[in-house]
Amino acid sequence: MKQIVAFFWYRTAEEFEYLKSVSEDSATHFDTYAQWLKAAENGIKQLSMPGKENEVFKAEVDPEKYLAWCRSSGHKINSKSRTAYANILCASHYGLGGQ
Repeated sequence: MKQIVAFFWYRTAEEFEYLKSVSEDSATHFDTYAQWLKAAENGIKQLSMPGKENEVFKAEVDPEKYLAWCRSSGHKINSKSRTAYANILCASHYGLGGQ
């Protein structure tokens, strides 16, 4: 059975820097967009290797919508909420509920 894996996807370096600056876990976050992008692309490559039954969904995030969701749902701005938000966007994309 194919598994869908959602990635919180920063669209630009500017959005990465902005969200990093307001995240409570910025000290443990990647230092630069280039570092994050390389790690994310490597992660996708690993998940997409032949024999793996994964489909990767890049949840392209609008920073203001993400922050509004965090405020309205009581989530802190951190890796846990980034994962949850990516999963919601993924579920919505595939018609599986969410938001």
